[in-house]
Formats: sequence, structure tokens, C-alpha cells
Amino acid sequence: MTAIDEPLKPRQRGSIRRMRDRLQVRVSAGDDPSTGERVILTDSVPIEQPGNVRSERAAQKEAEKLRTRLLADADDLRVARTRATVGSLLDRWMNQHEIDPNPTTRMTYEAQIRLYIRPKVGDVPLIIFVREAAERLEPFYARLRKCRDLCNGKPLIQKHAVEGKHVCSDEGCTPHVCKPYAASSVRSIHAILSGACSAAVRWGWISFNPMSSVRPPAKPRPQPKPPTSAQMARIVGTVSRSVFPARHAGLGSGGMGTVSDDIGPCESTQE
Repeated sequence: MTAIDEPLKPRQRGSIRRMRDRLQVRVSAGDDPSTGERVILTDSVPIEQPGNVRSERAAQKEAEKLRTRLLADADDLRVARTRATVGSLLDRWMNQHEIDPNPTTRMTYEAQIRLYIRPKVGDVPLIIFVREAAERLEPFYARLRKCRDLCNGKPLIQKHAVEGKHVCSDEGCTPHVCKPYAASSVRSIHAILSGACSAAVRWGWISFNPMSSVRPPAKPRPQPKPPTSAQMARIVGTVSRSVFPARHAGLGSGGMGTVSDDIGPCESTQE
């Protein structure tokens, strides 16, 4: 067999290159649908003792394993194929999404995005957010349920009475008091992120909606309060008087009318 007859080896996907004290692994994950640019997944493996044959060989084996994992991520579409951030996704979603025509709803969404969502995850790339949504958001939801201002639990002054240096206890400055963010409002934040991620799936930015794995605050269970026996007796009495007024009129005037007397026998219409 000549060199011409030898079968061509398949081109190896991904690359491993030597840096100063580590091996960098790079794998292509396709084109970014939002920009058209190529998305490259990168990670690295440290070399414990650069120059040592055993350390170099061990790092090479770990780099090969890492390349295999990155290739699986790209092939199975477990990552977002975009460099877009959560903030840029929200901007596009808010511009295109048809929210309730009530202007109050849009104002509420915009306020929640500005005050809570964007400071927390606005700068997070979608490629990271799809992997860490539950890890990032569930503790965030829990903090909001404790304090809407997201304080660290330590005493602080909400509003100073005077400017400049002073003793807050002497001047009567207003201390911070934690006020929990309503569970329904936290669920609204969850709905915003879920809706935006659903749109990102339709646009091809990500392959699945990571918000399905995030647990929002539970809705309160209904707590019915059945009427007491006394209340039930009054209800029955009211209904009875409205259904059988003649009977109650006879009893009120000293008559001896009964239900059967008031209603009378049923007359058949059949001959």
C-alpha cells in the first residue's frame, strides 16, 4: 500500500496547546446565532511541575479527558451557543415580548429587572447561566424572601437624620428593618427569567430552558374556614325562610302549618 492508498485519518476536533504552566483546551461549539461569530469553549489543566516528564504526561492525559468533555458539551448542545449575556437577552426579550397591555405590568417588569435581576445575573454569560441557574437563583430567591434590600443581616442605618459626622443614636437616624420581598413578587422575577429563556430557546441561543430546574417560592396553600355550627344554623334558617315563606308566615302567626301542609301532595299529570 502506497502513501496515496493509505486511508485519511479523521481530523481531530478541538486543540490542546501548551501555555506557561498549563495546557489549554479549545473546542468549537458552532456559530453564535445572535452575532454570527464562532463560539469557542475553552478550559485548561494545570501542570504541577512544568518540565517534569511525569507531570507533563499526567497533565496531557487530563487535557485529553477535558477535550472529550468539551466535545460532548458541544455535540449534545448542553451549552449556550452564544456569547450573549442574561442582560442582553432581557433587553431583546423586553423589546419583542408582548406583555399585558396594562402599563403597570410593564413598569413592574422593568423595575424588577433593573433592581434585582440585572445586578444579580445581568453580566453572566448565557453559556454559564444555563449550567448554574439553580445554583445562582435559589439562594438569591431565599435572600429576597428575608429582605427585599438584600442586606447581609448586620445592623445598618437606613436613613441618616443629618449629614456629616454624627452619632446616629443621638440624632435619631432610622435603622434598617428587614422587609421580606413577597413570594408572589419573587415568582414574578422567576417568570421573567423563564419567559426570556424560552425565547432564547426559540431563537437558537440555547438548547433548553434552565429555569425548569430552578425552584421558585411555593404558592400559599388555600386555607378554607368552614362555618361554625351556629353560622350554619343561621344559613339554613335564612334559606328555609326564603324557600318556604308561607310556612314561616303561618308559624309566626300561631298557625300549625307544616312543610307537608305548605307544599301539598304531588298531583300527577298523567291520566
